[in-house]
Amino acid sequence: MKLNKSTEQAVYVVLILALELDHRPLKSTVLADILQVSDSYLKKILRKLVVGQVITSAASKDGGFQLQRPINSISLADVYSAVQTEAPLTFEHIGARLFTDIDHVKAGEQLIARTLEQAQKNFVATLTEISMAELLETYAIKNGAIAWEDFRSNVAKK
Repeated sequence: MKLNKSTEQAVYVVLILALELDHRPLKSTVLADILQVSDSYLKKILRKLVVGQVITSAASKDGGFQLQRPINSISLADVYSAVQTEAPLTFEHIGARLFTDIDHVKAGEQLIARTLEQAQKNFVATLTEISMAELLETYAIKNGAIAWEDFRSNVAKK
């Protein structure tokens, strides 16, 4: 199993939004600059986070993206499930060409499929146990700790 880059970037989007001073909304361009990715690319991730009910979006002069709920109620599984796309498990049925007992081959493939499905469920359940708030300093969460617009401006000057 491999996490895609979008999932990692989504984790940091959530953390950035949680740390925004006074929890103000952030524009996608600000987030893209901070993460050093294209705005159009990041908008795809942001859309998935909105659909996954992790963040909200408000289109206005003062709008942008914000967490939909407090950071301590967002789990790593919420972010993962919103962004990570899982390819369905498939078999090419090679066993049917190798062995004559087709019923046994099918039973074995079904056992593998059930086991991998259960492993995926266990993986997501484990991610559910990790609150995104655990990744941040407690003092920084209450009112936010960083004015990301200023941070972005300082990075651009360097």
